[in-house]
Amino acid sequence: MSERTTIIFGNGLGMALEPNYFELKKALSYVWETSTELTGQHKALIKSALPEMAVDGYPESEEMLNELHVAIIATEILSGYETERVAWLNDNSRDVPEAFKKFVHEVALYFHSSDKSLPIDFVSSLSSYIQQTKSHVGVLNYDNLLYDALCRTHILKGYSGTLIDGFLSTSGFAAENMDRMTPKKLGWFLHLHGSPLYIDNKKVDGIVRDFLEPNHKWLTILS
Repeated sequence: MSERTTIIFGNGLGMALEPNYFELKKALSYVWETSTELTGQHKALIKSALPEMAVDGYPESEEMLNELHVAIIATEILSGYETERVAWLNDNSRDVPEAFKKFVHEVALYFHSSDKSLPIDFVSSLSSYIQQTKSHVGVLNYDNLLYDALCRTHILKGYSGTLIDGFLSTSGFAAENMDRMTPKKLGWFLHLHGSPLYIDNKKVDGIVRDFLEPNHKWLTILS
């Protein structure tokens, strides 16, 4: 048997499969221009948190998304200090987090609604390798290509599978679910980047993702 390894996947799988679809800038542009859920008010609020962005521009990179995320953190911190007598934020500032979450939620749905799937030969070979070596897998991407593929091969199936990802029941994520009861027989599946499609501490799969609302509590870092 080959030596156990740790395999890290970024967005290379999607880019190799369909680069015109899975490129982040393409997804951001598509959602900004076509989403019926992202209103003019949402866009105005997002732009207000990116003062250096062109008037006719849109958030088109991870750097810009990071700036928006910092704005959300700052807003939520300041709102925690507000009282009935002291207001740290104006109404527009309070609405920025919801607008940003709406935008990112729509982008995440774009990636999760690709109808693309990884080649069977690739998934079969990877699954066999994981089973044989009990290797670990980490993902940095937002799409569902690898996760759904491994679910179909039953590699991700709790302690009866080969990989443990922390979501062993409908109760949501729990750190104790990451315990490998038989460490020589099981590996970890780690979400190193998180996703706005983890809602209320639960992971949603398949078509259920399409019915999520961005005003739910969403988790950006899991596992």
